[in-house]
Amino acid sequence: ADAYLTKPFNPDFLKVVAARLLQRKDNDRDYYRSSESAVTLENGMEISNEGKEFFDRIKEIIVENLNDETRLKPAALAESVGVDLRTLYRKFKKFTPYTPNEFVKRYRYAYAANLILTTDLSIQEIIYKVGMNNKTVFYADFKKIYGMTPKEYRKSN
Repeated sequence: ADAYLTKPFNPDFLKVVAARLLQRKDNDRDYYRSSESAVTLENGMEISNEGKEFFDRIKEIIVENLNDETRLKPAALAESVGVDLRTLYRKFKKFTPYTPNEFVKRYRYAYAANLILTTDLSIQEIIYKVGMNNKTVFYADFKKIYGMTPKEYRKSN
């Protein structure tokens, strides 16, 4: 219930309550049509709310296959979610600013950042846990994304 009036009620009070309910309805409609409600920020990535279910499935696939690079290639992702490669690219273009490869990479680094903050694993162990093999590349990319090295990130947070 959005409002409750007891009997007998004042007609002026009824008008005020009705006006406020209509105003709130208009505000809600404007919000849900705005760009503010169009995207969600998850793991440091903007994702369209419309495509959330699709990307939840993509993220499950990434987590299940972090150590299997072939399962994270665009063709394998498309097959896993039951679409063709062209449709996969269209959905990524429609719902995110990332290509499938960029999305996987950003998700890996977001996952690594989370592990850095929530576990006592060494940075090297985290690098392997997220399916990376090259420490130099990991450190360079991590610094580009987060503005600091993994060790600095752990200390600062």
